[in-house]
Amino acid sequence: MKFVKTKILLFSLLLVAGVLVFIPTAAHAATRTIADGGGNWNSTGTWVEGAVPTSADDVVATATSGNLTINAAATARSFDLTGYVRTVTHSIFISLSIGDATAGVGDNALIWPSSGWTYTGGTVSNISFVSTSATVQNVNFGGKAMAGLGQTITFNGVGGSWKLTGAINLTNTTSATVTLTNGTLDTNGQTVTATTFYSNNSNTRTLTLGASSINVSELRNALK
Repeated sequence: MKFVKTKILLFSLLLVAGVLVFIPTAAHAATRTIADGGGNWNSTGTWVEGAVPTSADDVVATATSGNLTINAAATARSFDLTGYVRTVTHSIFISLSIGDATAGVGDNALIWPSSGWTYTGGTVSNISFVSTSATVQNVNFGGKAMAGLGQTITFNGVGGSWKLTGAINLTNTTSATVTLTNGTLDTNGQTVTATTFYSNNSNTRTLTLGASSINVSELRNALK
């Protein structure tokens, strides 16, 4: 009987150990810093840490970071270019998705300097905010002129919440769209310039315009 009890105890310990081994661990946010040499987003050599950003990672730059090309579908939890002085090139038909289930560092989703650096937006390039975190996250494009034909900025995270802390300036007057698909967007008195501004769907969403100026250039159906 003693032998049987010992076997049962040993089996129980092994079972518990097995469960502990196979319990999945939650992904933790990491920082991804644009290296001095810059490069393509999807290249490990572009990042100081030697790893391409995932949707759980916070992308940052320094005063010595090199030129960055968003050349393939890209993800990050947040994108902060404070102190950056070089050029970001957003390739045509490429989407940058920002957000996961948690808020970025300092509750920031995107922070761009208003001057001192260059942004080139490609045709039909897209920046999508997809966080599902209920924490209000700051979005500051710094009023940077984004002139790509068909360029879009989309807020589409179920339960997500964003507040503009700088102007959105989509300057292409032929086709450039801001869209709220899911979540909560507070334009917070900031100026939004685009060809069209859409939120015409049946999803659960909240749009607060407050004292914001919304400048749209489409002659018909500019606001939905």
